[in-house]
Amino acid sequence: RHAVIYGTPLKLWGEYPVFLDEDGEHIIHGVTCEIDSWEEAMRLDAYETEMYLTTGCLVYFDDGTQTCGLVYYWVGDRAFLTDGTFDLKDYLLKKREGGIYNSK
Repeated sequence: RHAVIYGTPLKLWGEYPVFLDEDGEHIIHGVTCEIDSWEEAMRLDAYETEMYLTTGCLVYFDDGTQTCGLVYYWVGDRAFLTDGTFDLKDYLLKKREGGIYNSK
């Protein structure tokens, strides 16, 4: 579900967007998902690696509703991060066309 949170502008770790756990009023557009079990949460934590931890945030939806959520934020070395922008539609299109990964 499309939503926004507020924070500092995203950084990039390679091609991946990175959220920093800092106060800010920058609107960050994204997509939410609902985690239905502890096992799912643990699988997601393992996928995100030790470079991230979670913190609570308010999530604002397009229909005006809001909820409490969690966001993964960067705890790795900031020297690995660069300034840049991330567009999910562009990323998915490049991935599908093989511009990011070979599908072997």
